[in-house]
Amino acid sequence: MPVTRILVVDDEPSVRGIVAQYLAARGFEVLEAASCGAARELQATWRPDAATIDYMLPDGNALDLLVALRETDPALPVVVMTGHATIDLAVRAIQQGADHFMTKPVALGSLAALIERLVAARRDRRRTRAAEV
Repeated sequence: MPVTRILVVDDEPSVRGIVAQYLAARGFEVLEAASCGAARELQATWRPDAATIDYMLPDGNALDLLVALRETDPALPVVVMTGHATIDLAVRAIQQGADHFMTKPVALGSLAALIERLVAARRDRRRTRAAEV
């Protein structure tokens, strides 16, 4: 089975590093970005299987980035995370296509399990589509 590739986008180096280290220790291949622009540049050459995106970024927000990432990969699973959660923000994130919304600090074990489920569901959908063709 191929290694699962995760894009971790957060402008706080400590948070980004902790999430990336935790996921890498569980066998994920992880690339990090500190902004929307950096994430888009990475996606141009490196196709992630899922992404975690902090809501507030220096050059936009997670919902802006979600739209940009989905232009390249419409089925990309995206988890939006924030330290300033409101019900309105969570609803908007899900309505605009986020697969899940988490409040910081995130439980890293829960995040890893969620990513595994989202990526497995994506692979199952691809297999089903391929079998239908």
